[in-house]
Formats: sequence, structure tokens, C-alpha cells
Amino acid sequence: VVSRSKYHINVEVNFERLSNQGITAASAFIFSWGLVLSKHAATNDVLFDCINTGRDIPVDNITDMIGMCIHSVPIRMTLDKSSNLLQCLKQCQAKYGQTVHHSTIGLREI
Repeated sequence: VVSRSKYHINVEVNFERLSNQGITAASAFIFSWGLVLSKHAATNDVLFDCINTGRDIPVDNITDMIGMCIHSVPIRMTLDKSSNLLQCLKQCQAKYGQTVHHSTIGLREI
């Protein structure tokens, strides 16, 4: 359910229903942010960073470290107006899944 006013958009998301379709909550949030950026920039092609905790990198005892281990992964979304919402969400989730594999590559290696 979406309601619009001049300054904000309220959205209700049924995560159980999305989960039944194979869509994660993270993918729904990423897609939502991409949609906001798309509307704000008046374009169907947006690029933004998704910040991750960094606690999943292959370093011994990373979960016991104190301090930030965050890293960001670029996400590019191209919204296809001929696709329905579920197709867009699945595409967003697939693209995010592809970028996560590269999230631990250091700048020296790029």
C-alpha cells in the first residue's frame, strides 16, 4: 500500500509474502532505495552504494574484532517499466547477489 503526499511516501511491505516468492528483506530495501533515487533523479538508471557490515570477510576471528569493518558494494539498477514489481525485485536481488561476491576485493586488486 502506497500513499503519497508532497514531501513523503509511506509504504507497507508484506515481508512474509515476499519471502514466499524468494525475495529477501534486504533485496526489498535495496530495491526501495533504488526506486526512491530513480524517482528523485527522474531516471530509470541509478547507481548507488550498499553498505555491508564486513563481518563476513574471510579473516580469522573477524566476529570478535572491535570497530568498524564496513565496506560498500555498488548497485546499479535499471528499472524496466514493462516489468511487474516481482520481476523488478527478482532482478534487483540477482544483481545484488552478483556484486556481493566482489565485496571483499581490495582496491589494490581492482
